[in-house]
Amino acid sequence: MRQQISHHPHRPSLASFFASVRVRLTLWYLVTIILILLSIGGSLYGLQARLNADAIDSQVETQLYHDIQPLTNTYRQALLSRQTPASQRITLSTNEVMLLLRSNGAVLDTRGPLTGNAVQLMQVQASSGQEIVNLTLPLNRPRTHSWGWWAAANTNNYRIVVAPVLNGDTRIATLMLGLPRENSFPMTNFWLGHGFIILLISLIGGYWLASKAMRPVRMITRMANEINATDLRRRLHLKRKDEFGELAATFDQMLARLEAAFKRQTQFTADASHELRTPLTIIDLEINRALTQSQTPEEYRQV
Repeated sequence: MRQQISHHPHRPSLASFFASVRVRLTLWYLVTIILILLSIGGSLYGLQARLNADAIDSQVETQLYHDIQPLTNTYRQALLSRQTPASQRITLSTNEVMLLLRSNGAVLDTRGPLTGNAVQLMQVQASSGQEIVNLTLPLNRPRTHSWGWWAAANTNNYRIVVAPVLNGDTRIATLMLGLPRENSFPMTNFWLGHGFIILLISLIGGYWLASKAMRPVRMITRMANEINATDLRRRLHLKRKDEFGELAATFDQMLARLEAAFKRQTQFTADASHELRTPLTIIDLEINRALTQSQTPEEYRQV
C-alpha cells in the first residue's frame, strides 16, 4: 500500500514573526517610547500630584474657613443661652464632619459620619494647639466615588480646621470642622489613559515606519526571486543615498558581473561549437565516402 504524503503550505510561526526586522524595530521603538513616557510622565505626574494636592488643600481650607465662622457664632449663642448644642439646626455638606468640645475636652456635639475612634482622634488633635491638622478618620459611610481607586483610597483623609469658640477672651468651647482631601482630578486614570493612547499610536506609527524603511529590502528580495539565468539585464536602479541605496547598487553590480560571466560562457560555447564543426564535418564525410565504396581492408584501415 503506497503511503500518501500531503504537503502543507508554509505557515509563518510566532518565532518567525518575531524574527522579522520590522517587528523587532517596532518593539524596540515601543520600548524606547515606554521608557521616555515613564521618565517624563513620572516626573510630571509627581509634580502635578504635588501641585494638585496643594491646590486641593487651599480650596478645602478656604471652604472650611468660610463654613466655620457662622457655625462658631451659632454655637456661641447656644452655649451662652444655655441651649443644647446638639439641638441646633445646622446644615453641613455631605462630606463635612464637625466636632464641638468643651474647654476640658468633653464632647458637646458631633455632626457627620463620625465613629467613636474618629472622635477620639479629633479630641487628641484638638489639645495639640494646631490650627489646621490632617487626619485619616474611620467613618460610618462606604467609600464609593466616581474617580476610581485613587479617590477611594483618600476619601477618609480629612483636613480639619480647629477654631476656638470665645466669649470675649474666654474659650468656652472648641469647634473642629473637616472636609476630605479628595483628589478633584483623576490623575492616575488620566495618565494611564493617555499613556495607552500614546503607546497605541507609537505601535502603529512604529510598525508603519519600519515597513516603510524595509521596503527597499523587500524590493531586492522580490527581484532576486524573479531573476533567472536568461534575465540578468534587470536592475534595481534605487536612487537613494543611504545604506539601502548602497545595498541596491551592490546588488546591481553583482547582476552586471553575473551577466558578463554568462555572456563569456555563452561566447565560449559558441566559439567551441564553431571550431569543432569543421573537423567533425570532414570526419563525417570521409567515413561516409569510405562506407559507400568497396575498398580493400588496407584502405579501410587508412580511412
